[in-house]
Parts: sequence; C-alpha cells; structure tokens
Amino acid sequence: MGFARTLDILSTPTKGIIPLTEKRTTTKVKKRSFIAADRSRLSSSWVTGYKNINADIRAGRRILMARARDLVINDTYASKAVSMIDKNVLGPSGFTHRNKAFNLIKKDGKYEREYQQDINYTINELWKDFCKPDNCFLDEQRSFNENLSAILKTIVTDGEMFIVENYTGKYGYQLQGVPSAYCDEMFNKVLGNGNQVVMGIEYNKVWKPVAYYFKKVTSSDQLYNTDIKDYIRIPADRVYHLYRQNFVGQLRGISWFAPSAYRLNIYKSYEEAVLINSRSAAMKTAVLKPKEGVMGETLQNPDVASDYEGEENEDGDIVRDISPGEVYVVPDGYDFTSFDPTFPQAEMGSFSKLILRGFSSGFDLDYPTLSSDHADVNYTSSRSALLDTRLTYKKIQTYLDDHLLTPVRRKWFEYAALKNKIDIKVKDMDSLNKPEFFGYRGEWVDQYKENNADALALEKGLETHTQILGKRGYNFEEFIEQVKYEKETLAEAGIVFSPMPVQPILIDDQEGKKGAKTNA
Repeated sequence: MGFARTLDILSTPTKGIIPLTEKRTTTKVKKRSFIAADRSRLSSSWVTGYKNINADIRAGRRILMARARDLVINDTYASKAVSMIDKNVLGPSGFTHRNKAFNLIKKDGKYEREYQQDINYTINELWKDFCKPDNCFLDEQRSFNENLSAILKTIVTDGEMFIVENYTGKYGYQLQGVPSAYCDEMFNKVLGNGNQVVMGIEYNKVWKPVAYYFKKVTSSDQLYNTDIKDYIRIPADRVYHLYRQNFVGQLRGISWFAPSAYRLNIYKSYEEAVLINSRSAAMKTAVLKPKEGVMGETLQNPDVASDYEGEENEDGDIVRDISPGEVYVVPDGYDFTSFDPTFPQAEMGSFSKLILRGFSSGFDLDYPTLSSDHADVNYTSSRSALLDTRLTYKKIQTYLDDHLLTPVRRKWFEYAALKNKIDIKVKDMDSLNKPEFFGYRGEWVDQYKENNADALALEKGLETHTQILGKRGYNFEEFIEQVKYEKETLAEAGIVFSPMPVQPILIDDQEGKKGAKTNA
C-alpha cells in the first residue's frame, strides 16, 4: 500500500477512530540574492536607481570636469598622475614613425617583402617636416609632439578631446584642437531627417556620428564663461572624438579622475587640517587665569592693569601670544596656563598610504612612483609594479595609434600627394601609405640586466632589432645609419674600442640570496 493510500485511510472518519491529520514541518528558506543589492540601514545611502550612462554623463560631466581641473592645478598628486601618464606614454620625444611600403617579390616559389627604401625615406622625412610647429596645427605654435602631450593631458583631465581637420597649410592638411566644453552636452534635438542630436553630436538611426555641433566662440568667450547657444556644424569625417569608452553605448567621455577625485579631495582637506593643527601646536599661547579673591582687586588697580599685555576674555582671563625666546613674568594674583594643542601625528602616515593607494589604483598607476614613497620598495616589488603599470601605458599608446596617429598620418599622406609633395601615382596611393608607430617603452631599474635580457631575446629570435629599438624610441634605419657613420668616423680617426669582457650577472632574489649567472 502506497503512502498516499495510507494517508487516505487514516484521514477517513470511522466510528470509534479519531481521524489523523498530516503534519508538515516547514523550514524557512532564505532567498538567494546579491549582498550588494541588499537594502538595509547600513546601505540606505547607496544608490539604487538605474539610469543610462549617458544620462549620468549629461548630469555630472561639467561638475566632474571642473573638479578634476581644480585638482590638477592645485594638488601635487593629481598633477603627478597626469605627468606620469604623459611621460610614459609619449616618452621624451613622442612616438617613433616609419613608413613600411614594400613590394611582394616571388623567389623560389615564395613571396617575400622587398621594402622600398627610397620612397620610405622620403615619406619619413616629409612627416618629420609636417610635425614641426609651422605645419601640423592650425595655430602654428607648437610641434606635433607638444600638441599630442596637451591632448593627452586634456583627455585624462576632462575625459575627452576633439581634433578637427582643416585643409590648409604647406601640405594641405592641418589639425585644430577643440576642448570638450565647446561641444555642448545640453544641446539635444530631433532633426527633420530622422537624425537626432544627443549631447551636441548628431547621430543617424544606427547611432553612427554624422556631425558635431561646436559653439561659435569669440575672443571674449575665451576669458569669460558665457552661455553660447549659437553652433557651427562640422561633418563627422573631419572630427576625431578622443575619449575612453568604459560602457557600451557611452557617447561622451568621463574624466579619468571620476573614481578617485572624491578620495583625493578628502586627503587634501585632511592635509590642510593637519597643517593648521601643526601650526597651532607650534605657536604657544599663554593664558593668565586670576586667582580667587584677587581678580576684582587687581582689575580695579589701574596701575597694575596697565601692565598687562593681551586680550581679556569674558571670564576675566588675559590671553596673549608668546614670542620665540621670550621670558614672561606672571603678574601677582594670576596663574600661568599654556594652551598646547596636540595631534596624533603617527596616524598621518598610515592614513596617507590608505588614501594614496586608493588614488593610484583608481588611475591604475603604481603607488610608489605616484606617491614618491619608496620606503618599502625593493627590486622585485618595484619591477612587478612597473610591469602592471606599463600595461596601462601600452593600452593608451594603442588607443592613440588606432584613433589618432595612424588615421591622421594616412590622411596627411593623401593630401600631401595632392599637393605634389610626394611624387607618386594615384594607383600606388594605398600600397605606399603604410605608416607604423612605435611607442616609448621606458627604462628599467637595472639597465644591465634588461640589456642582457634584450640580447638574449634577440639571440633566441623572440624579438627583432626593430622591436627592441622601437620600444626605446629609435628608428631602425636611422639607428643603422648612425652606427655606420660612427664606425666610419672612428676608423678615420684611428680610434678602436676593445669589447668589454663577459662579466657574471649577480641575481638577487627577494630573500637576499645571491647566485651567479654568466652571460655567455
């Protein structure tokens, strides 16, 4: 007999039998949920509403940009963060450029590249000339590398930057930088052709940029914050909109200070409070408290009262500052009390590290370099931090190459050819327009070990001369020419340098053990 049948019989009323009822034990099961989505007293101030990222940008971009600029101008750590990105992404001389036009030559049934050295050399030299202050940008004030530095710093601080093409100048092609404030994020409009303007940018039905609307700025508008509602429409194929996209569908840039600005401003206020407290502690203040029974008698005596220096408060106490080295005689009838504020200065170091570590993490930069705190750094930890940070720099370099350098370089080549600066045929335009840019990779803590590592990678075929020289900011062809020139000059002068003997490399591990490895 099954369980269901048994319950049926037992629950059927029968004469002389008390019917049994089924007892069920219920266990309260806690619902599964995200802890971060829990609403409690402790998380009541945490945001719960959901908005499109562009709504957040439109509402807070101006304030965030203003506060980021204030930090960069007035805070040393914010300025250092921007400077670190600028120095390590661009290096001392910017990106290294080379044109790599080639022909495919069939040899032994295989196709090989044969680089066109003459045309490549000509294009490289013309690009150098274009990068001079007189040619690259419309204002003709700064070189291409100087402008690129300002562009990168603006992107980090404001979150975005616009570059507009102009078809003027020696090569028929010049650039113009436009700050993001000139593209009004409050300008939104539905157009008659079905396109719509969202935060100053016109999009078609598939959200592809069609045009950009920039404010018509006069000379007085450069100095005063005027509310301009007159716009100039520039087609999108003339505009480079540079910003880091953190969210799918994000239409405008967000300042890179967004995750860290609040934390850094707290630290800025904390430093100010510590400074005020330290100054107060360094400035001793004397308080003369009258003894009981003599206050009235003393103050009623004009001869004695005239000898007191300082200010009298409501309680009859006389307060005065003590100058350095001054010896003060306490008047009769008064007790001397020193006002000496103290502060737990030992806590400042740990609090500073906490704040600055969070700030450096928000920028994805290494803490020791950003904070200039190398107290607990050794070779291993320093190298580990630099490796991670240099991935950040490489990503920025790749972005600049993909979205600005290579597109600008290819456009410049086309207009330079139209200006007859380059003697080529139209059918060869694409095959000869082969730009490559190499970003700065930086030096290491132990240059000797790094040079040996590069030599080993070259010997094992893991890297080429072009890659190794490129990451150091050198052009391979120029390097060969320079080496050849130096050798010929030294030979003519009869100077011969003997090769250095092979020295063992001492490798220090983290525990302090040393081992010898011969570089053979």
